[in-house]
Amino acid sequence: MRVHVTGIGIVSALGGDAPTTMAALLRGETGIRPFTLFDLEGKRVEVAATVAAVQRREGWSRTDCLALAAAREALGGLSEVDLLVVGGTTGGMLESEAALAAVTRDADAAVATDCGRGHPLSAVGSRLAETIAVADR
Repeated sequence: MRVHVTGIGIVSALGGDAPTTMAALLRGETGIRPFTLFDLEGKRVEVAATVAAVQRREGWSRTDCLALAAAREALGGLSEVDLLVVGGTTGGMLESEAALAAVTRDADAAVATDCGRGHPLSAVGSRLAETIAVADR
């Protein structure tokens, strides 16, 4: 079996694409900044390595949107692919971010979500496969 890497896409706290991220890494920069996704006043954590600019889609998690941006960069404009391999962090972030925001608003809030059970990366991979034309084989 042969594997050909045809592209790399990175969306990180250091930059919105692979060249920007790599240049920042080589300069020794950090992506850790004050956290601004939602209010953390009075909480122990005030900083995070958060990706600042994310083009959002209705009903999509930040993870899905970040993965799509990275996949599009990696594909370099291809409209159809035979195989899509995704490496990343966590799927299911829509649920996690909603739960975390609810708990930060009210520490006693009961969070009715499965976010604590883990986040399958397959959820992100499935979303990408639906959005980017992956050939049926």
